[in-house]
Amino acid sequence: MHNGFSSFQSKKAPDSDKNISTVLRISERDSGIELSISYKEAIKSGTSFKTQQSCDLTLSGLSAAQVLDIVQLLEEWIESESHPTVKLEMDDVDGLHTYEESESYGRSRSHEIEFTEVTISVSKQFVEFVYWNDSKSEWVDVSIPSSEVVDHGVPQDIQNVTKLYQTFYDFFTIEYSGKTDYFEEEGPISSERPSVYQIEQIFNRFGEISIPLRERRGDREPLTIDDEADVQYLLHALLKLYFDDVRREPHTERHSSVDPRIDFLIQDETIGIEVKRASPTRREKSLRKELSEDKEQYRLDTNIDTLLIFVYDPLKQIENKAEFEGSFEQETPQMKTKVTVTR
Repeated sequence: MHNGFSSFQSKKAPDSDKNISTVLRISERDSGIELSISYKEAIKSGTSFKTQQSCDLTLSGLSAAQVLDIVQLLEEWIESESHPTVKLEMDDVDGLHTYEESESYGRSRSHEIEFTEVTISVSKQFVEFVYWNDSKSEWVDVSIPSSEVVDHGVPQDIQNVTKLYQTFYDFFTIEYSGKTDYFEEEGPISSERPSVYQIEQIFNRFGEISIPLRERRGDREPLTIDDEADVQYLLHALLKLYFDDVRREPHTERHSSVDPRIDFLIQDETIGIEVKRASPTRREKSLRKELSEDKEQYRLDTNIDTLLIFVYDPLKQIENKAEFEGSFEQETPQMKTKVTVTR
Protein backbone atom coordinates (compact mmCIF):
# COMPACT_ATOMS: atom_id res chain seq x y z
CA MET A 1 0.00 0.00 0.00
CA HIS A 2 1.40 3.40 -0.85
CA ASN A 3 0.20 6.97 -1.09
CA GLY A 4 1.74 10.28 -2.08
CA PHE A 5 1.50 13.58 -0.23
CA SER A 6 2.36 17.01 -1.58
CA SER A 7 2.51 20.46 -0.05
CA PHE A 8 2.99 23.77 -1.85
CA GLN A 9 4.44 26.40 0.47
CA SER A 10 4.33 30.00 -0.73
CA LYS A 11 6.94 32.33 0.74
CA LYS A 12 7.47 36.06 0.99
CA ALA A 13 10.34 37.57 -1.00
CA PRO A 14 13.28 37.11 -0.92
CA ASP A 15 12.51 33.51 0.10
CA SER A 16 11.55 31.13 -2.70
CA ASP A 17 8.37 29.07 -2.89
CA LYS A 18 8.82 25.45 -1.88
CA ASN A 19 7.22 22.18 -2.94
CA ILE A 20 7.49 19.15 -0.67
CA SER A 21 6.49 15.70 -1.88
CA THR A 22 6.53 12.53 0.20
CA VAL A 23 5.52 8.95 -0.43
CA LEU A 24 4.50 6.54 2.34
CA ARG A 25 4.75 2.81 1.65
CA ILE A 26 3.34 0.22 4.03
CA SER A 27 4.18 -3.43 3.44
CA GLU A 28 3.96 -6.71 5.31
CA ARG A 29 7.25 -8.62 5.65
CA ASP A 30 8.22 -11.87 7.34
CA SER A 31 9.75 -9.82 10.17
CA GLY A 32 6.67 -7.63 10.61
CA ILE A 33 5.22 -4.46 9.10
CA GLU A 34 7.53 -2.02 7.33
CA LEU A 35 6.91 1.72 6.96
CA SER A 36 8.97 3.62 4.41
CA ILE A 37 8.87 7.39 3.84
CA SER A 38 10.52 9.01 0.82
CA TYR A 39 10.96 12.77 1.18
CA LYS A 40 11.81 15.27 -1.55
CA GLU A 41 12.03 19.05 -1.20
CA ALA A 42 12.22 21.36 -4.22
CA ILE A 43 12.76 25.13 -4.34
CA LYS A 44 11.26 27.31 -7.06
CA SER A 45 13.85 28.62 -9.48
CA GLY A 46 12.37 30.75 -12.26
CA THR A 47 9.39 28.86 -13.65
CA SER A 48 10.47 25.41 -12.44
CA PHE A 49 11.36 23.65 -9.20
CA LYS A 50 14.84 22.32 -8.40
CA THR A 51 15.31 19.49 -5.91
CA GLN A 52 17.34 20.64 -2.92
CA GLN A 53 17.25 17.60 -0.68
CA SER A 54 15.84 14.11 -0.54
CA CYS A 55 15.99 11.21 1.88
CA ASP A 56 14.36 7.95 2.92
CA LEU A 57 13.36 6.75 6.37
CA THR A 58 12.36 3.15 7.04
CA LEU A 59 10.92 1.51 10.15
CA SER A 60 11.10 -2.28 9.91
CA GLY A 61 9.88 -5.18 12.01
CA LEU A 62 6.93 -3.30 13.50
CA SER A 63 4.10 -5.20 15.15
CA ALA A 64 0.48 -4.55 14.23
CA ALA A 65 -0.01 -3.08 17.70
CA GLN A 66 2.79 -0.55 17.15
CA VAL A 67 1.36 0.57 13.81
CA LEU A 68 -2.14 0.80 15.25
CA ASP A 69 -0.75 3.11 17.96
CA ILE A 70 0.24 5.46 15.12
CA VAL A 71 -3.24 5.11 13.61
CA GLN A 72 -4.85 5.98 16.95
CA LEU A 73 -2.60 9.04 17.31
CA LEU A 74 -3.68 10.30 13.87
CA GLU A 75 -7.34 9.53 14.51
CA GLU A 76 -7.47 11.37 17.83
CA TRP A 77 -5.67 14.39 16.37
CA ILE A 78 -8.01 14.63 13.36
CA GLU A 79 -11.11 14.39 15.53
CA SER A 80 -9.91 17.00 18.04
CA GLU A 81 -11.20 20.55 17.64
CA SER A 82 -8.03 22.50 18.45
CA HIS A 83 -5.52 20.11 16.80
CA PRO A 84 -2.87 20.35 19.54
CA THR A 85 0.57 18.82 19.04
CA VAL A 86 0.48 15.17 20.15
CA LYS A 87 3.36 12.70 20.40
CA LEU A 88 4.00 8.97 20.48
CA GLU A 89 7.33 7.47 21.58
CA MET A 90 8.31 4.08 20.15
CA ASP A 91 11.29 1.96 21.12
CA ASP A 92 12.61 -1.38 19.96
CA VAL A 93 12.31 -0.35 16.30
CA ASP A 94 14.64 -1.18 13.43
CA GLY A 95 15.08 2.28 11.92
CA LEU A 96 17.21 3.36 8.96
CA HIS A 97 17.64 6.90 7.59
CA THR A 98 19.45 7.31 4.25
CA TYR A 99 20.37 10.67 2.77
CA GLU A 100 23.01 12.45 0.71
CA GLU A 101 25.14 15.31 1.99
CA SER A 102 26.85 17.81 -0.30
CA GLU A 103 30.62 18.06 -0.15
CA SER A 104 33.25 20.13 -1.95
CA TYR A 105 33.52 20.36 -5.75
CA GLY A 106 29.83 19.58 -6.22
CA ARG A 107 30.18 16.03 -4.95
CA SER A 108 27.85 14.34 -2.49
CA ARG A 109 28.24 11.48 -0.06
CA SER A 110 25.58 8.98 0.93
CA HIS A 111 24.89 8.38 4.62
CA GLU A 112 23.03 5.64 6.46
CA ILE A 113 22.00 6.16 10.08
CA GLU A 114 20.51 3.34 12.15
CA PHE A 115 18.35 3.98 15.21
CA THR A 116 16.14 2.02 17.62
CA GLU A 117 13.90 4.74 19.07
CA VAL A 118 11.62 7.19 17.27
CA THR A 119 9.12 9.84 18.33
CA ILE A 120 6.13 10.50 16.09
CA SER A 121 4.42 13.86 16.50
CA VAL A 122 1.37 15.33 14.79
CA SER A 123 0.77 19.08 14.58
CA LYS A 124 -0.86 21.61 12.28
CA GLN A 125 2.46 21.90 10.44
CA PHE A 126 3.82 18.35 10.16
CA VAL A 127 3.59 14.68 10.94
CA GLU A 128 7.18 14.18 12.09
CA PHE A 129 9.30 11.08 12.64
CA VAL A 130 12.16 12.15 14.93
CA TYR A 131 15.21 10.20 16.16
CA TRP A 132 18.46 11.01 17.98
CA ASN A 133 21.65 10.91 15.88
CA ASP A 134 24.42 9.86 18.29
CA SER A 135 27.27 10.60 15.87
CA LYS A 136 26.24 14.26 15.51
CA SER A 137 24.52 14.63 18.89
CA GLU A 138 21.39 16.10 17.35
CA TRP A 139 17.73 15.37 16.73
CA VAL A 140 16.88 14.49 13.12
CA ASP A 141 13.40 14.45 11.62
CA VAL A 142 11.70 13.35 8.43
CA SER A 143 8.27 14.89 8.06
CA ILE A 144 5.08 14.85 6.03
CA PRO A 145 3.44 18.31 5.81
CA SER A 146 -0.02 18.28 7.39
CA SER A 147 -1.46 20.67 4.80
CA GLU A 148 -1.49 20.52 1.01
CA VAL A 149 -1.18 24.32 0.90
CA VAL A 150 0.83 26.54 3.26
CA ASP A 151 0.32 30.26 2.61
CA HIS A 152 3.16 32.35 4.05
CA GLY A 153 3.68 29.91 6.90
CA VAL A 154 -0.02 29.32 7.66
CA PRO A 155 -1.38 25.79 6.92
CA GLN A 156 -4.66 25.96 5.01
CA ASP A 157 -6.02 22.45 5.68
CA ILE A 158 -5.24 19.04 7.21
CA GLN A 159 -5.76 17.00 4.05
CA ASN A 160 -2.43 15.17 4.22
CA VAL A 161 -3.08 13.96 7.76
CA THR A 162 -6.46 12.61 6.68
CA LYS A 163 -4.90 10.90 3.64
CA LEU A 164 -2.20 9.43 5.88
CA TYR A 165 -4.84 7.95 8.18
CA GLN A 166 -6.78 6.55 5.21
CA THR A 167 -3.61 4.90 3.89
CA PHE A 168 -3.17 2.99 7.15
CA TYR A 169 -6.87 2.14 7.16
CA ASP A 170 -6.68 0.70 3.64
CA PHE A 171 -3.57 -1.33 4.48
CA PHE A 172 -5.27 -3.06 7.40
CA THR A 173 -8.61 -3.59 5.64
CA ILE A 174 -7.27 -4.60 2.21
CA GLU A 175 -3.69 -5.94 2.32
CA TYR A 176 -2.90 -7.05 5.86
CA SER A 177 -3.05 -10.85 6.23
CA GLY A 178 -3.61 -10.82 9.99
CA LYS A 179 -6.75 -9.87 11.86
CA THR A 180 -7.52 -6.72 13.79
CA ASP A 181 -10.79 -5.53 15.29
CA TYR A 182 -9.59 -1.94 15.61
CA PHE A 183 -11.55 -0.72 12.60
CA GLU A 184 -15.27 -0.92 12.22
CA GLU A 185 -16.85 -1.87 8.90
CA GLU A 186 -16.86 1.80 8.01
CA GLY A 187 -13.80 3.88 8.83
CA PRO A 188 -14.20 5.88 12.05
CA ILE A 189 -13.27 9.06 10.21
CA SER A 190 -15.75 10.16 7.58
CA SER A 191 -14.41 12.32 4.77
CA GLU A 192 -15.06 12.68 1.08
CA ARG A 193 -12.47 10.71 -0.81
CA PRO A 194 -10.96 12.49 -3.81
CA SER A 195 -11.16 11.12 -7.32
CA VAL A 196 -7.47 10.22 -7.47
CA TYR A 197 -7.88 8.16 -4.31
CA GLN A 198 -10.87 6.27 -5.77
CA ILE A 199 -8.99 5.47 -8.97
CA GLU A 200 -5.91 4.27 -7.10
CA GLN A 201 -8.09 1.92 -5.05
CA ILE A 202 -9.28 0.35 -8.32
CA PHE A 203 -5.62 -0.02 -9.37
CA ASN A 204 -4.67 -1.61 -6.03
CA ARG A 205 -7.52 -4.14 -6.16
CA PHE A 206 -7.25 -4.95 -9.86
CA GLY A 207 -5.33 -8.19 -9.32
CA GLU A 208 -7.87 -9.43 -6.76
CA ILE A 209 -10.76 -8.51 -9.06
CA SER A 210 -9.27 -10.56 -11.91
CA ILE A 211 -9.05 -13.78 -9.83
CA PRO A 212 -12.78 -14.76 -9.78
CA LEU A 213 -13.01 -13.93 -13.49
CA ARG A 214 -10.49 -16.60 -14.44
CA GLU A 215 -11.58 -19.10 -11.76
CA ARG A 216 -15.14 -19.58 -13.00
CA ARG A 217 -17.16 -22.61 -11.94
CA GLY A 218 -18.28 -25.60 -13.92
CA ASP A 219 -17.93 -25.54 -17.67
CA ARG A 220 -17.66 -21.77 -17.91
CA GLU A 221 -14.72 -20.52 -19.94
CA PRO A 222 -12.29 -18.46 -17.81
CA LEU A 223 -12.14 -14.74 -18.50
CA THR A 224 -8.42 -14.06 -18.70
CA ILE A 225 -6.51 -10.82 -18.98
CA ASP A 226 -3.95 -11.72 -21.61
CA ASP A 227 -2.92 -8.38 -23.02
CA GLU A 228 -3.14 -4.63 -22.54
CA ALA A 229 -6.49 -4.37 -24.34
CA ASP A 230 -8.02 -6.78 -21.81
CA VAL A 231 -6.69 -4.63 -18.97
CA GLN A 232 -8.26 -1.56 -20.56
CA TYR A 233 -11.68 -3.23 -21.03
CA LEU A 234 -11.92 -4.26 -17.38
CA LEU A 235 -10.49 -1.00 -16.06
CA HIS A 236 -12.97 1.00 -18.16
CA ALA A 237 -15.89 -0.87 -16.58
CA LEU A 238 -14.51 -0.33 -13.06
CA LEU A 239 -13.98 3.40 -13.63
CA LYS A 240 -17.66 3.73 -14.56
CA LEU A 241 -18.49 2.85 -10.95
CA TYR A 242 -17.33 6.34 -9.93
CA PHE A 243 -17.37 8.48 -13.07
CA ASP A 244 -20.10 8.99 -15.67
CA ASP A 245 -17.84 10.54 -18.31
CA VAL A 246 -14.81 8.28 -18.92
CA ARG A 247 -13.39 9.02 -22.35
CA ARG A 248 -11.56 6.17 -24.07
CA GLU A 249 -8.42 7.08 -26.05
CA PRO A 250 -9.26 10.72 -26.79
CA HIS A 251 -6.80 12.76 -28.81
CA THR A 252 -4.73 14.93 -26.48
CA GLU A 253 -3.09 18.21 -27.38
CA ARG A 254 -0.20 17.88 -29.80
CA HIS A 255 3.16 19.25 -28.66
CA SER A 256 5.35 17.46 -31.21
CA SER A 257 5.02 15.62 -34.51
CA VAL A 258 3.31 12.79 -32.60
CA ASP A 259 -0.48 12.81 -32.23
CA PRO A 260 -0.80 11.28 -28.74
CA ARG A 261 -3.75 9.31 -27.41
CA ILE A 262 -4.05 8.72 -23.69
CA ASP A 263 -5.91 5.56 -22.67
CA PHE A 264 -8.55 7.30 -20.54
CA LEU A 265 -9.45 10.90 -19.81
CA ILE A 266 -11.76 11.99 -16.99
CA GLN A 267 -12.11 15.53 -18.23
CA ASP A 268 -14.21 16.95 -15.39
CA GLU A 269 -11.43 15.97 -12.97
CA THR A 270 -8.55 16.77 -15.42
CA ILE A 271 -7.20 13.25 -14.81
CA GLY A 272 -5.47 11.24 -17.52
CA ILE A 273 -4.88 7.49 -17.13
CA GLU A 274 -2.17 5.60 -19.00
CA VAL A 275 -2.31 1.78 -18.88
CA LYS A 276 0.54 -0.70 -19.36
CA ARG A 277 0.71 -4.48 -19.05
CA ALA A 278 4.11 -5.99 -18.34
CA SER A 279 4.97 -9.29 -20.02
CA PRO A 280 8.00 -11.42 -20.96
CA THR A 281 8.19 -9.46 -24.22
CA ARG A 282 7.63 -6.13 -22.49
CA ARG A 283 9.97 -6.01 -19.55
CA GLU A 284 11.00 -3.24 -17.19
CA LYS A 285 13.50 -1.55 -19.53
CA SER A 286 10.91 -1.25 -22.30
CA LEU A 287 8.25 0.04 -19.89
CA ARG A 288 10.60 2.70 -18.52
CA LYS A 289 11.27 3.99 -22.03
CA GLU A 290 7.56 4.08 -22.91
CA LEU A 291 6.57 5.88 -19.71
CA SER A 292 9.29 8.49 -20.09
CA GLU A 293 7.99 9.28 -23.56
CA ASP A 294 4.37 9.32 -22.35
CA LYS A 295 5.12 11.80 -19.56
CA GLU A 296 6.82 14.13 -22.01
CA GLN A 297 3.86 13.97 -24.41
CA TYR A 298 1.20 14.70 -21.80
CA ARG A 299 2.92 17.17 -19.47
CA LEU A 300 1.76 20.31 -21.33
CA ASP A 301 -1.77 19.10 -22.06
CA THR A 302 -4.22 21.54 -20.47
CA ASN A 303 -6.78 18.72 -20.12
CA ILE A 304 -4.49 16.79 -17.76
CA ASP A 305 -3.46 18.11 -14.35
CA THR A 306 -2.89 14.64 -12.91
CA LEU A 307 -1.43 11.71 -14.85
CA LEU A 308 -2.12 8.32 -13.25
CA ILE A 309 -0.03 5.48 -14.66
CA PHE A 310 -1.29 1.95 -14.05
CA VAL A 311 1.04 -0.98 -14.70
CA TYR A 312 -0.48 -4.46 -14.43
CA ASP A 313 2.38 -6.89 -13.78
CA PRO A 314 0.90 -10.35 -13.03
CA LEU A 315 4.16 -12.18 -13.90
CA LYS A 316 6.38 -9.88 -11.79
CA GLN A 317 8.54 -8.56 -14.62
CA ILE A 318 9.32 -5.46 -12.53
CA GLU A 319 11.89 -6.48 -9.93
CA ASN A 320 11.63 -3.57 -7.49
CA LYS A 321 8.05 -2.31 -7.53
CA ALA A 322 8.58 0.51 -5.00
CA GLU A 323 11.65 1.88 -6.81
CA PHE A 324 9.88 1.73 -10.18
CA GLU A 325 6.89 3.67 -8.85
CA GLY A 326 9.04 6.26 -7.11
CA SER A 327 11.25 6.88 -10.14
CA PHE A 328 8.30 8.21 -12.17
CA GLU A 329 6.28 9.99 -9.49
CA GLN A 330 6.71 13.74 -9.83
CA GLU A 331 4.91 17.01 -9.30
CA THR A 332 5.55 20.08 -11.46
CA PRO A 333 3.51 23.25 -11.99
CA GLN A 334 2.17 21.63 -15.19
CA MET A 335 1.30 18.12 -14.04
CA LYS A 336 1.35 15.67 -11.14
CA THR A 337 2.35 12.10 -12.01
CA LYS A 338 1.57 9.04 -9.86
CA VAL A 339 2.35 5.40 -10.61
CA THR A 340 0.78 2.17 -9.35
CA VAL A 341 2.15 -1.29 -10.11
CA THR A 342 -0.26 -4.14 -9.33
CA ARG A 343 0.42 -7.85 -9.51
